[in-house]
Amino acid sequence: MKFFKNFLLLSFLLVSIPAFANLPYHPIQLPRDDAGHLSNVPYPVKNLSEWWYYSGKLTTQEDRHFGYYLIIFNITKYVLGKKITVPLYTLQLTDIDNNKVYGTKIYYPNKETEFSTQQLAITLGKNKEVTLKKNAGIYLIDSTTQTKQGVTVKLFLTMKPTRNPLLVGGKGIIPMGNDTNSYYYSFTRLATAGSIQIDNKIYKINPSESSSWMDHQWGDFMLSTDNQWFWTSIRLDNNIDINLTNVLDSSKQPGKIKMANIMMPDGRFLFTTNFFVKPINHDLHQYPLTYDIEMQSLQLKMHITSLADHQDCNIYWEGISKVDGTYQGKPIHGFAYVENTSRYGWPLSLFIEKINTSMEQFGVLLRNL
Repeated sequence: MKFFKNFLLLSFLLVSIPAFANLPYHPIQLPRDDAGHLSNVPYPVKNLSEWWYYSGKLTTQEDRHFGYYLIIFNITKYVLGKKITVPLYTLQLTDIDNNKVYGTKIYYPNKETEFSTQQLAITLGKNKEVTLKKNAGIYLIDSTTQTKQGVTVKLFLTMKPTRNPLLVGGKGIIPMGNDTNSYYYSFTRLATAGSIQIDNKIYKINPSESSSWMDHQWGDFMLSTDNQWFWTSIRLDNNIDINLTNVLDSSKQPGKIKMANIMMPDGRFLFTTNFFVKPINHDLHQYPLTYDIEMQSLQLKMHITSLADHQDCNIYWEGISKVDGTYQGKPIHGFAYVENTSRYGWPLSLFIEKINTSMEQFGVLLRNL
């Protein structure tokens, strides 16, 4: 009976795994594909988007609670017939206990950055203010930046995968439209140690209660915040991990990309498009702060609630949230990072922020021509 039930579950979930884009498929190989793909993409490209994304929930030895995300972008495009690369670093640290959020967004000239294509080794800034590397299977990030709030934030994190990688789409590649594609894998659980420094105050991380998530994504596609999407990484206490994306069209209805990539407690991969997301309770900037997500075929219901206000330091809303719900009728809990570019209304502050961002991007393009 259990085998039959599992067979039915797999039948529901596996029927809609996406086809590959109309480009050659090369299986992801680690640690090779931890590195940058600026000069060794295995097929000809004109434009290239690539990023390394880390997020997580950190508890300190003093029992302080933080959420964080950091992203290193490397975007290559052609402007006036010339190939240019635009490196970008974004950071957001959420002080959950005190409902404070610190964030920064920095565009770097090419001459101040290094991206290895042989191994994961990235440095940003004249004085190497940001470094990301991988040694002996452990990711290490060392970042010191000034935030928009006038506070200096330093993160020193070591992160070791405790599960196999989740290959998005089943094989690590998904179509992005217009004959473009995205290679994409996640490490859903990274045992995390290190420290957080806010100005002169240093907090040691309690590794037994801290965990991170990593996404590495690259391909010949181009995205902007004009595209509207909802994305979340979900880690449940019963060891179910979910990478869920719901791209919206211009009328804010589900568009081309709708998928949930699921790692079950025993390591099995499941895929489904059979779910719905309902946003609730918008903030002052008109971003939803809570969501209901249901996957009927998995008998999974989740209620996701933001753990702090104003988690939209860098153009769109992206923040740490808690998860409560039921799985096959039993209570479940966990936490998530939620990313949402779809807002209801356009406050003047966000309009100004978007103009400033466009000006920053234009300035970097001129410096890198």
